[in-house]
Amino acid sequence: MTSVAMTAPTDVFDIAGSPIVAAGTLAVTFDTQLANVVFAGPGAGGAVAPTFRALVDADIPDNITISGVDAVSWVGVDKTGSSLADLATALASDLTGLLPLANVTDGGTAGVPLVAGG
Repeated sequence: MTSVAMTAPTDVFDIAGSPIVAAGTLAVTFDTQLANVVFAGPGAGGAVAPTFRALVDADIPDNITISGVDAVSWVGVDKTGSSLADLATALASDLTGLLPLANVTDGGTAGVPLVAGG
């Protein structure tokens, strides 16, 4: 054998050291990606190879159970005027008393924030 080369998806990986002709090392590293994207299959439709994309509602399970607390319906949570990134990047201390997941129900007043005991 006189040469060995390596290929990989160029939108995910960088390859250094290819081809190796006599001696050497193939080095694989991840490409840099935009902030706030995940490596996943399509947000909708049929199965295809994964790519980097933003999260969509379909990525979150319909019911979320947290440490044995009653399941919270993701579909029932009003996400108007907010984004998943708002919740995912919030500090736990910022949510204390504002989003008591064990108390989220289908009732309440539209447009009024959730508060402890409210």
